[in-house]
Amino acid sequence: MLVGCATKPAQPFTQTDLDGWQNDCGQAQRQVEYLQQRINAYREYYKDHPVTLESQRYMGKLKNNLWSLRSSCSALQH
Repeated sequence: MLVGCATKPAQPFTQTDLDGWQNDCGQAQRQVEYLQQRINAYREYYKDHPVTLESQRYMGKLKNNLWSLRSSCSALQH
């Protein structure tokens, strides 16, 4: 049991997290909240961990999906 606690956790942010992601204007608010939560978690995690090329791509994918939702879904436009 102690060994499990001492091992390095797997990187929590990978491209496969968003495989199959489809922006859905009917669920836009929920999707925006999810993406923003992932962005915040990413920023918090990488305060203490080295940023990798894969993690930078993941963050780019999060931001692109968020921007796409905000710019194309009328329910989110003010």
